[in-house]
Amino acid sequence: MLKGRSSAQIEPLFLFAGLVLAVLNPLSALDRCSTVDEYMNGQMKANGFSGSVLIAQDGKVLIAKGYGMADVELNVPNTPDTKFRLASITQQFTAMAILELEEDGRLSTEDPVCKYILKCPNDWQGIKIVDLLTHTSGIPNFTDFPDYEKTSMLPTTVPELLARFENKPLEFKPGEKLKYSGSGYEVTAPALCIPRSTTSTDGIAHSTAKNLSPRNLSTGCLHPTGMVMALGGRL
Repeated sequence: MLKGRSSAQIEPLFLFAGLVLAVLNPLSALDRCSTVDEYMNGQMKANGFSGSVLIAQDGKVLIAKGYGMADVELNVPNTPDTKFRLASITQQFTAMAILELEEDGRLSTEDPVCKYILKCPNDWQGIKIVDLLTHTSGIPNFTDFPDYEKTSMLPTTVPELLARFENKPLEFKPGEKLKYSGSGYEVTAPALCIPRSTTSTDGIAHSTAKNLSPRNLSTGCLHPTGMVMALGGRL
């Protein structure tokens, strides 16, 4: 698994990793690690690669190492445990947790989203959870807003993010069309972090944490303390 800044840089690295394991198979594990490490250090110096690399064979980890900086300003280097902002890639985990909760009978994807949101906007009354998951809610996509480039790197709380689009009119009636909207998933996750009762831990945070914590992943609802988070930047 490779985690880093640029998909254009990551794809060649996947290819390289495969070639290393296939062509250099007779070499010792130590030699392989040295070869990969040398290549990655070259990529870091020549192309500014910044990320974490994990290569395993037959269930054995050959190399797990961070390259570049997680935080340039504070001089914090990447490590194998650095967490990276995966953006829309995390949507599949949100959807998985919701479907698990539905399978357990704790919610329905046909539930109105306003069932889980305090002070739900009037325009959202007709939106169901399934509309958020399938990009058919009509909620405008906040990454298309003119100010997105200026605000995307700023620390933002969930309420602050929702405030950017919760009062904007829907682009179409829920379920009428399909149009990508990251806003829908931003609505889904915090809404389902709310326990269904004061004594219950039911919710997407509980479900996702149970299944993904062993893989060192987290949701925006359960933000671990003391972790090393990679911060974006521009060269």
